[in-house]
Amino acid sequence: MKNKKIVLGIFILILFSFLIPFLNINYSLISETQDNLSEDREIRKAATKTVILRPNGDILTEWDGSPTPHWSRINEVNYDYVNVKWIDGDENQTESYAMENLDIINFINVTSIELHAIGHRAYSGPAFVSIYLGDWTSKLELNLPTSSYDWRTCVWNNLNGTYEDLMDLQVNISAGVWCDSGGYGYIDTLYCNITYDIVELPGDTATLRPNEDILIEWDGSPTPHWSRINEISPDGVYAKWIDGDENQSDIFGMQGAYFENALVKSIELHAYGFRSYSGPAFVSIYLGDWTSKLILNLPTAVMGDWRTCVWNNLNGSYEDLMDLQVNISAGVWCDSGGYGWIDTLYCVITIEKVIPQVISPENITYTEPMNGYYPATYGFENDKVGDNPFGWETNEDGGSVEVIDLLDNHVNIVKLDDNTGGVNDCVLTQNFSSQIEGTIEFYFRLDSLGTLGRAIRLEDISNQRAIHLKVMNNIFYYRDGSNNWYAFYSNFQNDTWYHVRIDFNCATDTFDIFINEDQQGVNLQFNNPVTYIESILFITGGEAIVEMDLDAIGYSWDSNYKIGDNLKEGILLSFRTYINLNWLGYSLDDQNNITIYGNTTILVGDGAHTIQVFGNDSRGNVYFSDMVYFYIDLNIPVITIVSPSSDDFAGYDAPDYEINVVELNLNTTWYNLNNGINVRIESFTGSINQTVWDGYGEGTITIKFCANDTWCREGYSEVSIFKDLTPPTSIIAYTPYDTPNIVIKSTNFAITATDGSGSGVTMIQYKINDSSWMSYSDPFDLTGYSQGYYLISYRAIDNVGNVEIENTIVVKLEDPPEIPPEVPIPLIITVSTISGGAIISAVIIYTLRRKKRKA
Repeated sequence: MKNKKIVLGIFILILFSFLIPFLNINYSLISETQDNLSEDREIRKAATKTVILRPNGDILTEWDGSPTPHWSRINEVNYDYVNVKWIDGDENQTESYAMENLDIINFINVTSIELHAIGHRAYSGPAFVSIYLGDWTSKLELNLPTSSYDWRTCVWNNLNGTYEDLMDLQVNISAGVWCDSGGYGYIDTLYCNITYDIVELPGDTATLRPNEDILIEWDGSPTPHWSRINEISPDGVYAKWIDGDENQSDIFGMQGAYFENALVKSIELHAYGFRSYSGPAFVSIYLGDWTSKLILNLPTAVMGDWRTCVWNNLNGSYEDLMDLQVNISAGVWCDSGGYGWIDTLYCVITIEKVIPQVISPENITYTEPMNGYYPATYGFENDKVGDNPFGWETNEDGGSVEVIDLLDNHVNIVKLDDNTGGVNDCVLTQNFSSQIEGTIEFYFRLDSLGTLGRAIRLEDISNQRAIHLKVMNNIFYYRDGSNNWYAFYSNFQNDTWYHVRIDFNCATDTFDIFINEDQQGVNLQFNNPVTYIESILFITGGEAIVEMDLDAIGYSWDSNYKIGDNLKEGILLSFRTYINLNWLGYSLDDQNNITIYGNTTILVGDGAHTIQVFGNDSRGNVYFSDMVYFYIDLNIPVITIVSPSSDDFAGYDAPDYEINVVELNLNTTWYNLNNGINVRIESFTGSINQTVWDGYGEGTITIKFCANDTWCREGYSEVSIFKDLTPPTSIIAYTPYDTPNIVIKSTNFAITATDGSGSGVTMIQYKINDSSWMSYSDPFDLTGYSQGYYLISYRAIDNVGNVEIENTIVVKLEDPPEIPPEVPIPLIITVSTISGGAIISAVIIYTLRRKKRKA
């Protein structure tokens, strides 16, 4: 079952990652409609979406008449009788909706507001809820029902509210001015649906036409006419002009063409008319204050015909398009008495999104990081090759400081090329916010070691040197508080990248330094005590010709950088923008935006990801790229062996196994024994193949579990166990009552067993004659058995199931002889004493008892 769940999970993950690029989900929209485009994609204005939103917070409207202060939950549609009560005489309560967190992009205008409320009033006069939009004098009012709770709804249509109006949206809950004496009312929940329009181009490009006619009139026309620019079919109603008329101009009606996130890319001008003279008669379009223009000459001496011209390769802004002008002229070379007519003209304007376009990451799976890109506060990925690095000050008196594209597996680095050989240096400097303590890390490289120092300094704002480092010959030095130089690293090589990390503390005026992650100095003394460190300088050193290279400079106080990130290569986020943006940021996996200066390198863990770039221009317009979906699989499969464990034993039966495999794109899993044949497995739990297991004799066997991903990258884990085929041995011990094997009922039998270097004895068994096997734990005897011969069998079993060959002994059970009764036997002992020459004798009689042996 566990295996099935894992396989199902992998299948769902793969299916989801495949479908993601085809999904377009916007959780903030309740409903939306979009204008349909005609088949030729010609539209009057950029496509408009109608969006319904609700405010995002409660209204804190309270009355003294309420038992406890309550508020109206404007963002709920279900009431629960938590009422706000007001009584006759209470003042109206007013508060603004909580609208400040609305993320409205490309806002056009508020078009309608629906107000919904549930409550009631207990008097005949009106009790209403009203909404004011901005400083408008009109308002939306909703009257509550009388004497019973019920919903009431009203709609305020045909609005033209601005974004600022929406931010000032206010609600007013009132008892009314005609309230009966002693009247009161309740309101529980109110909410509103606010409908507004936003602009969204239907695709990367779209075409539009102006939406109003041009009022071009001439005295020579029988009646005033205008050119119907939004029609494409002439109807023979011509506007006429004659020689001597001034040029006629008007602004195209573009007010409805909202597309602040687009550029004008081309304009096509179409006109229907003719002229009756040889001199030119033309229609021209000026875009904004551009000096260039689009000119279309009308045909000669025919009763109407179409003429078309196209203005390509434009890069017009929204403001330029609002100033689009048309000019109809007889020209300056008009024949005397000439005249012309024009019936219909129209233009087709192509606009293109100016959203940032993400170049990388692409919509692919990355199985390795991008070579040469290291995450950093300053990685120089966005700097143009040949330029000075953005955000840094440079001194190029001694040569040049510029960004180069590639050097020894580092892309876009800064090179300080001190090529004069004089006393002048090349210096790269950056000032930053005051830091009492922190960490700076970077990559550092020299093309020659020389005899003069190449310096790195950390200073305060007054250029007081706190930390002063230099490389001379192949030795890295620091300068202490007495201006003495001390070596802390003596193996610096030229043309080699070094990762340098400096941990500083201005409270103690000390620092630690690491070279390639190895600590080379602890609590080293500042050159000068400072309160803060506020700048870093890289200096080539005078009187030498040297190149110093730098990359991936990271600061611990950069909230978007984690110390140690630049030790790993990452994924390059690169993108293209078409207008100047005051702010740039990106969002990874719909998380909060992270501010960036431009292209940057990021670290991303394994799995499915999305990324999107955002920006603001000087007018506050928001621009954002399309969502890019990509997949990261940088890690080889990781296998954890749950069982068997190291130093486990197995016997003739193949052991069971359980493994865990961490791999998002798992392809195949298998194992082998002692690097023998591979056995493919479909489940993470099971048993080693018995036939394969039988091919190995007793001894240590290494089981290697392997897995690869869809890119054939392998991972493995192995465990060694002992195959134990030798059973344990056991012996039985007892003390015979008599020879040869005569025992009595109380004779104890004790069995012991040993398994040598095997898996260990798990059980000892014995049986008497044909009884069942019994588990042995303590010595036993034959109490309860009658006299006679008995076969005692015994054996031992080890922990892997090896069973000892059965051992046997035969004993004869006899009852012991009875103890004879005690029979008195008199014993006479004579004791004599000589006294005064006379012998005195006494007789002492002892009784001895002896056992009578039973026959």
